[in-house]
Amino acid sequence: MLPCAEDLGTVPDCSDPTLRDFGITGMNVQRWEKKWAGFSTFLPPEDYRENSNAVISTHDSSSFPDWFEREAGTVDKAAFTAICESKGLSAARIDKLTAELFETLNSKENMLRWKPEISNVYVLLEKFNADYSEIQDVINLYLSSYNERKVFLKYLGHNSNTLSTSPSLVRKNLAKILDTDSIFSIQLLMEYLFLDKKILNKHKYSRINSPGTISGNNWSSVIPCSLNELIKSEINIQVKKLVEESKR
Repeated sequence: MLPCAEDLGTVPDCSDPTLRDFGITGMNVQRWEKKWAGFSTFLPPEDYRENSNAVISTHDSSSFPDWFEREAGTVDKAAFTAICESKGLSAARIDKLTAELFETLNSKENMLRWKPEISNVYVLLEKFNADYSEIQDVINLYLSSYNERKVFLKYLGHNSNTLSTSPSLVRKNLAKILDTDSIFSIQLLMEYLFLDKKILNKHKYSRINSPGTISGNNWSSVIPCSLNELIKSEINIQVKKLVEESKR
């Protein structure tokens, strides 16, 4: 067996060189692999670490369809509130800023989606009545998330502004993650099963675990088809073709 480091979250600088020295793979999670200069763009496949497992999602994250439809382009409400509180803003001021900057509809639980009219950093500076250096952490949140869905579709070469996930979008994303320079590209089974439209429509928001929560749903996910059905599934041909085309 080969060890794989779960180098996610707050990762010390010594982590990556240590993993390289010991020949241990880390994890490159697609949605978090970005070039952070200016408006963030997703990391090209050829820039992924060789000593890594390139993944679309993990056991602790949402699935690709769930992320794309309900999380991409959002910021964590608790994180935004904490940043504002650290600047000494009152609760009333924070509520006003939240209403001015984010949509009240289509936000997932604790996630906030930027309003389309917040189209540049100068609008943020005006709303906060602050200099760049004073709200740089807010600006960083903005640059990493604004228009994220559109940026991701461009990254996949998907000529559409769709807000929903289709089997064809799932297929393009699988092709992209398999094309990375990572030595491994091992996906959760459901990410492949989403190639089936019926499974996609019924189970796109299911997940294995929601960290920090106590729920009967955690660690209780079941494959939505029998092994016999899986063996006969038409998506096997697609998966085989994807792997062959990626030369993995």
